[in-house]
Amino acid sequence: MKGYTVITSDDRRAGHVVDVVGDNLIVEHGVLFKRRRPLPRAFAHADDLEQVIRTSISSRILENAPDADDTSAVAQHYGLEEPEPRR
Repeated sequence: MKGYTVITSDDRRAGHVVDVVGDNLIVEHGVLFKRRRPLPRAFAHADDLEQVIRTSISSRILENAPDADDTSAVAQHYGLEEPEPRR
């Protein structure tokens, strides 16, 4: 999947995949100031023929994602983390 273009649910090109870390694809975007953001595989659907990743999330959600190093924050950002029970 490295090198695949990422297309968000609002039909925007969000960058391209530069790495895979655990359950996340690392998407790089930007021209002068490159940024890398994690995209959970749960939201990524690969089209190997077109070398495109289509995702069910918007470009805004991807752009606001935390750094990939903080796995708990990534899971929480994408709604993949179970909320803590109330006491």
